[in-house]
Amino acid sequence: MAGMFQFCKALEIIDLSNFNTINVKNMSFMFNKCDNIKYLNLNNFITMNCETNYMLSFENKHECLFITNNENLLKLYSISL
Repeated sequence: MAGMFQFCKALEIIDLSNFNTINVKNMSFMFNKCDNIKYLNLNNFITMNCETNYMLSFENKHECLFITNNENLLKLYSISL
């Protein structure tokens, strides 16, 4: 899944809550340079086998509704509820 949506500048809304990520080892740069994302649903993302922790990288700071029930993602990106 590394770089899966990289440079998708038109991407604004994405719901990946139904993705099966249990065996994914690399999610690096998955949303790199996706600077227009307004809604990102990563509920049910399982990252325990993932060896990378830099999946989210936005060029410009902007508001984005980030949804997850994965405590590891919340800690990695300093997201508070």
